[in-house]
Amino acid sequence: PYEESLWWDLYAVHVALCEKKAGAEGGYREIGWISPDSAKLLHERPAVDPKIPPVFGNNDAGIVWPGHPTPWIPLHETLGPGLHELATRSVIAALGIPFYSWIAITLSPEPDPKAEGAYTLIFLNDLEPDRERIRWKTRIAE
Repeated sequence: PYEESLWWDLYAVHVALCEKKAGAEGGYREIGWISPDSAKLLHERPAVDPKIPPVFGNNDAGIVWPGHPTPWIPLHETLGPGLHELATRSVIAALGIPFYSWIAITLSPEPDPKAEGAYTLIFLNDLEPDRERIRWKTRIAE
C-alpha cells in the first residue's frame, strides 16, 4: 500500500556516528557508520541502489530498522578516555542527503542495555535545531 511505503521510507536511513572537532563551531568529523548487525563501525556508508527500494527488516542495505537494535558498540575502543561531544547524523539511504533522525540511543558501560549507569537518549524532533543530528556528551573512563 502507498501509506505503508511512505512509513518505511521515513526509516530507510543510514546513521553515522560523529565527534565534534576541537575548536570547531558546530563542526563534526565522521567516525563511522552504524551497522545493523555489527559492533564495529563501518568506514564507508553502505552502498544502496536507488532503483531498488530497501525492504523492511532486510539488513543488506545497512539500515537500522525500527525495533531492531544494533549490537553494542564499544566506544571506548574507538574514542579513548575523556569527555567526547558526539552526534549521530542521518541520511536517506538511497540518496545520501540529510534527513530526520528517528532514533533512540542507549549508552551503556557494557553490552547489557539495562546495566547500571545505562541511559537512553531519544531524539525530540520538535526541539532539536538540527533535525538530522542528535547530540550528546559522554565521558569514557580511563
